[in-house]
Amino acid sequence: MDPVTLIEVALAAGAAAGVKDTTSSAVKDAYDGLKAKVKDRLAGRPDAKQVLVEHETAPQRWKESLTSELTAVGVDAELERVSKVD
Repeated sequence: MDPVTLIEVALAAGAAAGVKDTTSSAVKDAYDGLKAKVKDRLAGRPDAKQVLVEHETAPQRWKESLTSELTAVGVDAELERVSKVD
């Protein structure tokens, strides 16, 4: 799975888990942390931030738009660079 798809899937799973009462605080914290990092990367791109908000309520509908925005800000290249350092 490519890095951008991995992020999108994690955000979709976190959003889905967040609506359940049984979700642990660790899962909620991890989701909130990932979402905050994605928001930071999308800074200066108001349309992209709106896509992230919409993705939270309808992941399947906004999946393609979110992956496009993440690719546009270079998330995939950054993650590949970081994974090669490890």
